[in-house]
Amino acid sequence: AAEDAPATPPPVPPVGPAHPRPHTDALFAALADVTPAFGRGEVIDVNGSPVELLLVKNPMGFRLALASFPPESADTMIAIN
Repeated sequence: AAEDAPATPPPVPPVGPAHPRPHTDALFAALADVTPAFGRGEVIDVNGSPVELLLVKNPMGFRLALASFPPESADTMIAIN
């Protein structure tokens, strides 16, 4: 039956002179210019030590933020508003 058939994958975009793939170095350079919004992964210097600000809005975001660094190498401060 048609409902048992596997889903058709999306078409692959064309590649060629009219549709060149972006150069990897250009992509990384563009990403390096992106700055995070305040509190969203921003790193600031406090008395010579880097401090990363992680804003979370819900419990899952909180868990992901805590899991984003090894706990044995970081001091953690939690502020709730």
